[in-house]
Amino acid sequence: MDVETEQRESNLETLDLLASKLKKFPGYKITVEGHAVSLFWNDSVKAEKENREVLIPLSEARASIILDALKERGVSGVSMNYIGIGAKRPIVPFSDVQNRWKNRRVVFILTK
Repeated sequence: MDVETEQRESNLETLDLLASKLKKFPGYKITVEGHAVSLFWNDSVKAEKENREVLIPLSEARASIILDALKERGVSGVSMNYIGIGAKRPIVPFSDVQNRWKNRRVVFILTK
């Protein structure tokens, strides 16, 4: 919520749309994965410490907040859980400064 008004409104609209879609799959389990960006990607020792102490808790909190927002929008909490992945599964290299923001994300996994 601590973003520019336009971005906040877009985020809330996305959550509303996502909740309406997920409600159509009541028999499915929903896992929310939080992911984060490593700043120390080029130093494996610092990166591991950063991931363990900062990024996993951060990404776990990110996923938890999204899960709570979905519950507020009527998605059943019985079949939902969350996990913080941290920086373990980047989709672009952290060295790609222009695109590494893509690693700061939440992923939704539906399983029957």
